[in-house]
Amino acid sequence: QLRLQTLELGADDKPLHGNRFNNKVGIALGEQLCYNSSLTSLGLNGTGVGRCEDGSLDSKQEASASLRKALCLNSTLQKLSLSDNCLGTEGCVLVLQGLGDNETLQELDLSHNKAGAELGVVAGQ
Repeated sequence: QLRLQTLELGADDKPLHGNRFNNKVGIALGEQLCYNSSLTSLGLNGTGVGRCEDGSLDSKQEASASLRKALCLNSTLQKLSLSDNCLGTEGCVLVLQGLGDNETLQELDLSHNKAGAELGVVAGQ
């Protein structure tokens, strides 16, 4: 039985990442993380999970909501990288709300997501 611990779908060192997904991938990954018991690190930098299939922004924030739920339920993930995904302030706030009961996540990267100053206030709470 495969017990994957690290999954890196984005890349930090390239301005144009090889994997371009959309919010449906973010939703699916969030749903799977709710039940995952081995993954400790997930890298989604620059993969487009904050955008819809047509390239528009995910105005319903479905991917962020799914990831929020995953953070509430997952007990193994220690690192989540979501940099450069156009999540915006609302999407980043949703992800942060998932940290309320999470005791395992040690590192969360929400940089370069076009979030406003309000995110700093929420992060400090």
